Amino acid sequence: MNPQQAEQVDTIANDFWFKAMIAVTKVARNDLLIASHLALDLARSCLVLKMIMRDNAIGTNHHRHGTNEHQHIEWINPSGSLDTSAGILDYIRECAVVFDSLTGQLIDNYKDHRFPLIKQIEKAIASLSA
Repeated sequence: MNPQQAEQVDTIANDFWFKAMIAVTKVARNDLLIASHLALDLARSCLVLKMIMRDNAIGTNHHRHGTNEHQHIEWINPSGSLDTSAGILDYIRECAVVFDSLTGQLIDNYKDHRFPLIKQIEKAIASLSA
């Protein structure tokens, strides 16, 4: 990965984790509109990482034709509903797992960052149950 891409990935990662924590906070405050909006933006960040990976693999960011890499977007369709608190929290968790996986493939010695977020998700789920 070139230095410009490394900087881009670093910026994407910082934005991702910030938005993820805000999304969990919005669910806890029952603002499902903003929470679902942010959750979908997390998925977008994962797709951007996947595009960077594809560009690196083929040596260009100009694509006249698509590829058969559709399996990399299957997870975007949530198994739950993005109009419920639990569904949004599950989607945020799923995006965090995918994001860590993709970032780990791009950056040597990357350490997963999702665990503090998952603790916050668990707290939010517990507060919803109470």
